[in-house]
Amino acid sequence: MLQGNFKELGVARPYPSEWDMIPYHPKFKPLNLVQFDGKGSPTQHIYYFQAQTRHIVGNDPIMTQSFNSTLKGVAFEWFCRLEPGSIQSWRDLERLFLARFFDDDTEVSMATLLSEKQKKTMSVSDFVKRFRNRLLHSRDQVSEATLVEMCRNNLSINILSKMDAVKARSWKDLVWQGEQVENMLKRINVEEPQESQPKKGGGKSNYNSQKQSKGKDTLAVETTSSLKSSTKQKGNTFDNHFQKKYDFKDEHVVSILTSLIKMNKIKLLEIKRNAEVSRTDDPNFCMYHRMVHHPTKACYILKDKIQALLDAGVMTLQAEQKKVSVNMVSL
Repeated sequence: MLQGNFKELGVARPYPSEWDMIPYHPKFKPLNLVQFDGKGSPTQHIYYFQAQTRHIVGNDPIMTQSFNSTLKGVAFEWFCRLEPGSIQSWRDLERLFLARFFDDDTEVSMATLLSEKQKKTMSVSDFVKRFRNRLLHSRDQVSEATLVEMCRNNLSINILSKMDAVKARSWKDLVWQGEQVENMLKRINVEEPQESQPKKGGGKSNYNSQKQSKGKDTLAVETTSSLKSSTKQKGNTFDNHFQKKYDFKDEHVVSILTSLIKMNKIKLLEIKRNAEVSRTDDPNFCMYHRMVHHPTKACYILKDKIQALLDAGVMTLQAEQKKVSVNMVSL
């Protein structure tokens, strides 16, 4: 609580100074209320505050000092700058608060929503939340599917250009797709600079002998022939990733994943769509994501992990599995 803070700091209080001497009840519990920073609804803040302080209704000094502890940022600065003597009762504070901070009930048109673009510093999740909050002030009758697509088209070009052509069916889908792109972009920014650095020890050694010397587990389909190093695309653009080459065939992705699961060398991703987990017969079902979105053999996230395990020597392949395939599918 902030009881006595103004007295200790020597600043003028907007309420009577003797209020600082009134103690809280011994059984008084701190309020469980999100602090108001000048944003959001001041009316709702007053409502929630009064709902938690019914036991002290009529005790203006405690009501006032309890309320100032629920303010922060510009809202608390406003309270500190109130004229001395401007608050003589809780009603005075409530009136001044609602006069300074007010609900934004300005109607939002479709044209306004269309101009609502994602900023570079804003995540997909935060942008979608902001967009949906703006929708609350719109009276236009538009289907959710249309609004989701509108929000999707308002994402930054950097994000939108990397997203899959498959339309998001819900707000949750849209956030998930956007976060997949964000995560991949972060990964590329981290990994590309490392790959561009020259490797120590210029000599090439037999791939299989190196892997066996590490004592790593291998698949039952292990071969004694050496594997060629995978061709890595240079540059830090997302498009280069789409042309990444792998040391295995697409048609063997499912069998490789199955083997890795049995060997406890890979963990499946968290289930995002419970209703689709059992739709394994769908041609667009991904075993790694456990959802209907793209075939398992076309999942570049899974293929990247398999390639990483190959490069680390955790597994090797049979000769018939070694064929470069180019990924052209995105999430």
